[in-house]
Amino acid sequence: MKKLTKAEQKAEFITGDYKDLKDFAIKNNIEYTYLRRYAASENWIESKSEHIAQLVHKVVANDIENRVEDAKSRKNSTLEACDLIRKKGLQMIKSCNSEKGLNALASAMYRLNAIESELLHYQGGGDGDAKERLNEVIIAFQGAVDGSD
Repeated sequence: MKKLTKAEQKAEFITGDYKDLKDFAIKNNIEYTYLRRYAASENWIESKSEHIAQLVHKVVANDIENRVEDAKSRKNSTLEACDLIRKKGLQMIKSCNSEKGLNALASAMYRLNAIESELLHYQGGGDGDAKERLNEVIIAFQGAVDGSD
Protein backbone atom coordinates (compact mmCIF):
# COMPACT_ATOMS: atom_id res chain seq x y z
CA MET A 1 0.00 0.00 0.00
CA LYS A 2 1.37 3.39 -1.00
CA LYS A 3 2.03 5.78 1.85
CA LEU A 4 -0.10 8.90 1.48
CA THR A 5 1.13 12.44 2.03
CA LYS A 6 -0.58 14.47 4.76
CA ALA A 7 -2.59 16.38 2.16
CA GLU A 8 -3.66 13.09 0.52
CA GLN A 9 -4.57 11.66 3.93
CA LYS A 10 -6.74 14.66 4.68
CA ALA A 11 -8.45 14.48 1.28
CA GLU A 12 -8.99 10.73 1.66
CA PHE A 13 -10.48 11.14 5.13
CA ILE A 14 -12.76 14.00 4.11
CA THR A 15 -14.10 12.33 0.96
CA GLY A 16 -13.82 8.71 2.09
CA ASP A 17 -16.34 6.49 3.81
CA TYR A 18 -14.84 6.47 7.29
CA LYS A 19 -17.01 6.67 10.39
CA ASP A 20 -14.32 8.50 12.38
CA LEU A 21 -10.58 9.17 12.66
CA LYS A 22 -9.97 5.86 14.42
CA ASP A 23 -11.57 3.96 11.55
CA PHE A 24 -9.41 5.91 9.10
CA ALA A 25 -6.25 5.24 11.13
CA ILE A 26 -6.91 1.50 11.29
CA LYS A 27 -7.74 1.15 7.60
CA ASN A 28 -4.67 3.17 6.56
CA ASN A 29 -2.25 1.73 9.14
CA ILE A 30 -1.59 5.11 10.79
CA GLU A 31 -0.94 5.58 14.49
CA TYR A 32 -4.22 6.91 15.89
CA THR A 33 -2.76 9.22 18.59
CA TYR A 34 -0.53 10.98 16.07
CA LEU A 35 -3.34 11.22 13.51
CA ARG A 36 -5.79 12.59 16.07
CA ARG A 37 -3.43 15.43 17.06
CA TYR A 38 -2.50 16.27 13.50
CA ALA A 39 -6.11 16.11 12.25
CA ALA A 40 -7.23 18.38 15.10
CA SER A 41 -4.62 20.96 14.21
CA GLU A 42 -5.77 20.88 10.56
CA ASN A 43 -9.54 20.82 11.31
CA TRP A 44 -10.19 17.52 9.49
CA ILE A 45 -13.42 16.80 11.36
CA GLU A 46 -14.88 20.23 10.54
CA SER A 47 -13.78 19.88 6.91
CA LYS A 48 -15.44 16.44 6.67
CA SER A 49 -18.65 17.87 8.20
CA GLU A 50 -18.63 20.70 5.65
CA HIS A 51 -18.03 18.22 2.83
CA ILE A 52 -20.96 16.07 3.98
CA ALA A 53 -23.19 19.15 4.26
CA GLN A 54 -22.27 20.13 0.68
CA LEU A 55 -23.08 16.62 -0.55
CA VAL A 56 -26.42 16.66 1.24
CA HIS A 57 -27.21 20.08 -0.27
CA LYS A 58 -26.39 18.78 -3.77
CA VAL A 59 -28.51 15.66 -3.29
CA VAL A 60 -31.47 17.68 -2.01
CA ALA A 61 -31.14 20.25 -4.81
CA ASN A 62 -30.98 17.46 -7.38
CA ASP A 63 -34.05 15.78 -5.85
CA ILE A 64 -35.99 19.06 -5.97
CA GLU A 65 -34.96 19.62 -9.59
CA ASN A 66 -36.10 16.10 -10.50
CA ARG A 67 -39.44 16.63 -8.77
CA VAL A 68 -39.97 19.93 -10.60
CA GLU A 69 -39.18 18.28 -13.95
CA ASP A 70 -41.55 15.42 -13.12
CA ALA A 71 -44.31 17.88 -12.20
CA LYS A 72 -43.76 19.81 -15.44
CA SER A 73 -43.92 16.60 -17.44
CA ARG A 74 -47.17 15.51 -15.74
CA LYS A 75 -48.63 18.99 -16.24
CA ASN A 76 -47.75 18.93 -19.94
CA SER A 77 -49.20 15.43 -20.32
CA THR A 78 -52.43 16.56 -18.69
CA LEU A 79 -52.60 19.63 -20.94
CA GLU A 80 -52.08 17.40 -23.99
CA ALA A 81 -54.92 15.17 -22.78
CA CYS A 82 -57.11 18.27 -22.33
CA ASP A 83 -56.32 19.32 -25.90
CA LEU A 84 -57.29 15.91 -27.28
CA ILE A 85 -60.51 15.91 -25.26
CA ARG A 86 -61.31 19.46 -26.43
CA LYS A 87 -60.87 18.46 -30.09
CA LYS A 88 -63.10 15.42 -29.61
CA GLY A 89 -65.69 17.56 -27.82
CA LEU A 90 -65.74 20.11 -30.66
CA GLN A 91 -66.29 17.30 -33.17
CA MET A 92 -69.10 15.93 -31.03
CA ILE A 93 -70.78 19.35 -30.77
CA LYS A 94 -70.98 19.55 -34.58
CA SER A 95 -72.86 16.27 -34.79
CA CYS A 96 -74.94 16.56 -31.62
CA ASN A 97 -78.69 16.85 -32.30
CA SER A 98 -80.17 16.94 -28.82
CA GLU A 99 -80.41 19.69 -26.25
CA LYS A 100 -79.46 17.27 -23.47
CA GLY A 101 -76.34 16.22 -25.40
CA LEU A 102 -75.35 19.84 -26.09
CA ASN A 103 -75.80 20.73 -22.41
CA ALA A 104 -73.63 17.79 -21.38
CA LEU A 105 -70.94 18.81 -23.90
CA ALA A 106 -71.05 22.42 -22.76
CA SER A 107 -70.68 21.28 -19.15
CA ALA A 108 -67.75 19.07 -20.10
CA MET A 109 -66.04 21.89 -22.00
CA TYR A 110 -66.56 24.23 -19.05
CA ARG A 111 -64.94 21.70 -16.70
CA LEU A 112 -62.12 21.21 -19.16
CA ASN A 113 -61.46 24.97 -19.24
CA ALA A 114 -61.37 25.04 -15.44
CA ILE A 115 -58.83 22.21 -15.34
CA GLU A 116 -56.61 23.91 -17.90
CA SER A 117 -56.87 27.23 -16.09
CA GLU A 118 -55.77 25.64 -12.82
CA LEU A 119 -52.87 23.87 -14.51
CA LEU A 120 -51.69 26.97 -16.34
CA HIS A 121 -52.04 29.31 -13.36
CA TYR A 122 -51.55 26.71 -10.61
CA GLN A 123 -54.48 27.70 -8.46
CA GLY A 124 -54.16 24.62 -6.29
CA GLY A 125 -55.17 21.04 -6.52
CA GLY A 126 -52.80 18.16 -7.00
CA ASP A 127 -52.20 15.80 -9.88
CA GLY A 128 -54.79 13.39 -8.48
CA ASP A 129 -57.35 16.20 -8.46
CA ALA A 130 -56.71 16.96 -12.15
CA LYS A 131 -57.08 13.27 -13.05
CA GLU A 132 -60.35 13.07 -11.14
CA ARG A 133 -61.66 16.18 -12.85
CA LEU A 134 -60.61 14.90 -16.30
CA ASN A 135 -62.53 11.73 -15.51
CA GLU A 136 -65.59 13.89 -14.79
CA VAL A 137 -65.17 15.53 -18.20
CA ILE A 138 -64.98 12.13 -19.90
CA ILE A 139 -68.12 11.02 -18.05
CA ALA A 140 -69.86 14.21 -19.17
CA PHE A 141 -68.85 13.47 -22.78
CA GLN A 142 -70.23 9.95 -22.42
CA GLY A 143 -73.46 11.51 -21.16
CA ALA A 144 -73.53 13.71 -24.25
CA VAL A 145 -73.16 10.66 -26.48
CA ASP A 146 -75.92 8.88 -24.60
CA GLY A 147 -78.11 11.98 -24.69
CA SER A 148 -77.76 12.49 -28.46
CA ASP A 149 -79.16 9.06 -29.39
